[in-house]
Amino acid sequence: MIKVLLYALPLVLAVYALVDCVQTDESQVRGLPKLVWVVLIVLVWVVGPVTWLIAGKQRQPGQLRAWPVTPRAGGGPARPTRPLAPDDDPDFLRSLGGVDRDQQRLLEQWEQDLRRREDDSSDDRDPGEDGGAGGRPTSDPPAS
Repeated sequence: MIKVLLYALPLVLAVYALVDCVQTDESQVRGLPKLVWVVLIVLVWVVGPVTWLIAGKQRQPGQLRAWPVTPRAGGGPARPTRPLAPDDDPDFLRSLGGVDRDQQRLLEQWEQDLRRREDDSSDDRDPGEDGGAGGRPTSDPPAS
């Protein structure tokens, strides 16, 4: 397992750095021309990708943060301006609303169909069929 990681991790790192380099705009590449960075990433195992990730791309301050943060009142720690999890994000939950409305409409149709079938089956039955007492016997069992 460790042997696999020794080869897989540098390969994953190289692929990530290569894709990042190719997708980076030419104006954000620092130090060397983009083509030289690609050759460096491909030919120099581990050192090339790490060098690209550290020094090859011009990064904006705070670019690595997932969400912008706002300071808390009273000087507490900063909190994200957006929810971190999808189930805490009201916009995400609202986007799921269409699915919920469809499910609600199907449930209502199913309930209406069930009520209609129950009404149809109660009209077809003879009132004396079930003994007139909802399936209970009308007389007491004989004493032994």
